[in-house]
Amino acid sequence: MPLQTTRTIEIGAPPAEVFSWLIEPDKLKAWTDAESKLPVDTSQLRVGYSLDGTFEAPDGERQYHFVITAYDPPSALAYEDDYAGGKATVSYRLSESAAGTQLEAAMSADTAAPPTTVPDAVKAQLAQLPAMQRQMAEQQMQTAMQQMQGYDAGSNPQAVQAWNEKIDAELARLKTLVELVQKERAG
Repeated sequence: MPLQTTRTIEIGAPPAEVFSWLIEPDKLKAWTDAESKLPVDTSQLRVGYSLDGTFEAPDGERQYHFVITAYDPPSALAYEDDYAGGKATVSYRLSESAAGTQLEAAMSADTAAPPTTVPDAVKAQLAQLPAMQRQMAEQQMQTAMQQMQGYDAGSNPQAVQAWNEKIDAELARLKTLVELVQKERAG
């Protein structure tokens, strides 16, 4: 079961201003730790915009496919990020509110595929061990990898709480930054 959350936050700025913080890579980087897959030239954005690439995972390089599934500035943005063993989805809905903008964020993420191979760096360290210790370490790693195959982050209360706290902190940073810019403009 994937980690999932839906959050709603009021931001003291018009939807068009808030929307720019969702699509412009420099602004996105200021409030989230996620690596932006969006182009600097936002005129390229549309439903179907996609990007293929790789990222470094603990067990090696993995492929991903990123695609925008909804794009209706300044009221909606959604995308999917498929990667080896998992999928993340993000959806933002923006509407005018008394405060400025009501932003609803819905996010879901499967954990990446459980490791099925030992990273090369670990193999190199194991190779330096005496035969008996290496054999014991390899058995322990195999047992750990088997246990991880059955791991379900979505049913782990600590993982769910950490996920929600991370999303809440990022949205709070977004609110603070957008409202600070609005205040400076009005100043």
